[in-house]
Amino acid sequence: METAESSGDSPAKKAVLVPAGSPIKTGYVSSGDTFPLVISPTQGGVDLAAWAAENRPFILDALAEHGALLFRGFP
Repeated sequence: METAESSGDSPAKKAVLVPAGSPIKTGYVSSGDTFPLVISPTQGGVDLAAWAAENRPFILDALAEHGALLFRGFP
């Protein structure tokens, strides 16, 4: 799991807890960013639709916390 701290006057975003054993990792587009949260696979062949269906609570929590999600690197 990757996290980043915000700069300036805005409060820091909470760490994103990736589900145990999950084939994804989280991060941000650039160092210092807190928007959007980037979700990408840690291995090839991850079916994004199937993973999302099984991890809906994680996705909803992450969306509420960060305001936007970017799914990157999925087939």
